[in-house]
Order: sequence, then structure tokens, then C-alpha cells
Amino acid sequence: MFIMLFDYIKASKFFPKYCPLIKNWKHKLRGLDGNKKKIEFSATENKQIKQALKVLFKDLGSLSKYQLNGKILAKGGICSTTVDGSTNDG
Repeated sequence: MFIMLFDYIKASKFFPKYCPLIKNWKHKLRGLDGNKKKIEFSATENKQIKQALKVLFKDLGSLSKYQLNGKILAKGGICSTTVDGSTNDG
């Protein structure tokens, strides 16, 4: 169910931050454990992922607070180009 979602959201960043109680998430995403046995997310884990996604989307919705005078802040600082195409290099 959620496997396609992780084509767009990096699972290695999502699970430790938003679902730290879910173990073996790499195996469950792949569908096989280390012994090549089928493994899936449980119903409880699916509920936890849904709740975590709501929190993630809420966090993404609050990104506007990171804008500074129309300049978008990116990982590591201010981008060299803003949304309107102008540069904001010092």
C-alpha cells in the first residue's frame, strides 16, 4: 500500500523520524526478510504510517514559515535562485 509512496518520499529519512517504533522497515518495503521469507507491515504499523504521514504533511504545510522575504531556505542555507527566478546571492 505504502510502497509506491516511498518512490517519492525517502524512506530512510521518514521512518527514523516519523515512525521510530517500526522495525525492519527496509525488509517490509522489499517484501522479504533476510531469510527470503515474506514479510509485510502489520495492520498496527499501517495505522502508525498513516498517522505519521499526516504529521509529515502538516510539517510540509508549515514550510512557509521558513521563507524569508520571498527567498526560499533550502538544506544548507539560502538557495541561489528564488521561486520567481531572481537570484539572491549576497
